[in-house]
Amino acid sequence: MGIISPFDLPELCQSIACFMRKVDFARCTLVCRQWHATFTPFLWQDINLDFSGGQVLPALNALIKHSKFVRRMVVFNHQGAYLSPMYMNLKELAIAGSYCLPAEVVSLKPSLTTLMLTSCIFENPTSFWDAVLELQHLRHLSMVRVDVAQENIQSFWDVCSRLETLRLTRMRLPCVPDKSLVFPRTKSLSIFYLQNLTPEACLAWFRQHPNLEELAWKGMAPVVRPDTLSSSIVKETWPRLEVLDLAYTGISDRVLSEILHGLRRVRTLLATGTGFSELSIDALRPHLPDLQELDIPKYERPQGNLTSKLMLDVLASSPHLVAVSGCHVYVEHMVHDQRPWVCGKSLKTLRLCFEFPKEYILDLHSNIFARLSMLTCLEVLDVSSYTKLWHGTISGLDLRLSKGLAQLHTLTGLRSVGFRHIWQEIEQEDLQWMVDHWNKIESFDGHFNGDMHTNRLLRAMIDGALERTLRKVGITA
Repeated sequence: MGIISPFDLPELCQSIACFMRKVDFARCTLVCRQWHATFTPFLWQDINLDFSGGQVLPALNALIKHSKFVRRMVVFNHQGAYLSPMYMNLKELAIAGSYCLPAEVVSLKPSLTTLMLTSCIFENPTSFWDAVLELQHLRHLSMVRVDVAQENIQSFWDVCSRLETLRLTRMRLPCVPDKSLVFPRTKSLSIFYLQNLTPEACLAWFRQHPNLEELAWKGMAPVVRPDTLSSSIVKETWPRLEVLDLAYTGISDRVLSEILHGLRRVRTLLATGTGFSELSIDALRPHLPDLQELDIPKYERPQGNLTSKLMLDVLASSPHLVAVSGCHVYVEHMVHDQRPWVCGKSLKTLRLCFEFPKEYILDLHSNIFARLSMLTCLEVLDVSSYTKLWHGTISGLDLRLSKGLAQLHTLTGLRSVGFRHIWQEIEQEDLQWMVDHWNKIESFDGHFNGDMHTNRLLRAMIDGALERTLRKVGITA
């Protein structure tokens, strides 16, 4: 039996490639013939073409020669013949800023599964959509500021009927599809600031997707009647829906509660900019064990008391929670709630302000730090307040060693820390501790110290420390 080279194992090569940059692939291809054959496909699998003049483009003949290796391509301000060659194995294509886009850019690409179009105007819209219809493996379509004319709308809907994911942002559609058309393959539907369609028309269209698992409907401020989205309608229409993004729709508390009552399970709820309140809170509670992501409105007192208590329930009842953001948590509620937070092994993003009353005898900083220290997978910690505080007032979490900051030595994966509008008196000793113990830290968002001179010194100190860290891992030149 002959000796097997590591390069004969595709899985091993793929694992090695995950840790390499394009420049590393290029250098490896120059070592020997075997390395050239192994790393050339990785060198050409991701292609970025910027025709605005800020990038050196690969030679067209070299791109054509290696087109069989191209898997993902991003194009800005398309020009010339770079997209004309046949890319037999191209899977993902993103085009932005093209104002005379020919149909040839999507033809001759039989393996294309994902198409993303941003601010594009087609040379011949009819030919373009006919070419898209020929993409038998297309499953994901994203369009931003790309309008569809009346004469092409049927072809567009025919394309959509084969998709698993559809994302439409800031564009015009002349009408919704005929009621007889069903979209059984669509699992994820995202609609952002869609023009020309009424909320009722959108809802009728949404109901033509019986297998939806994710629905995002944002920025449309719909006035939705409760009877059009009752819990029974939601349950019958979308039995698999688990991810709901209604941010900035202004949808009422009553309608949102009906939707939540109708869902069998909720993994994600993004409800900032809605009427989320007492009814929705009650409807959400049965879903807490399955909840993975939550974003709710930021209320002042007294309504903020409801969301503050809900957030403590979430932290204590959602073992699969990955990201949570939104409201303030009032420390007096934590005095009476000593339940452990069960999301310590899953939570990666925490955006909550722990708000202290101006006059409060008990110092709960150590208690809060102790709870935060159990969130060992945390990557983003943002304790910012959304009410600007006056000089001399400490209303949020005080990030100093004297207050118990050292308990957060367990958060070794932290990449970002935010404390906007929270009065801080951080000194060099505190900041040095953060740099020493949070080795992956990339950014701090907020004023370190209320004294402007001290703050500038600390900002210069941390900028220098972060630059040295990035240089060590080769991110900076």
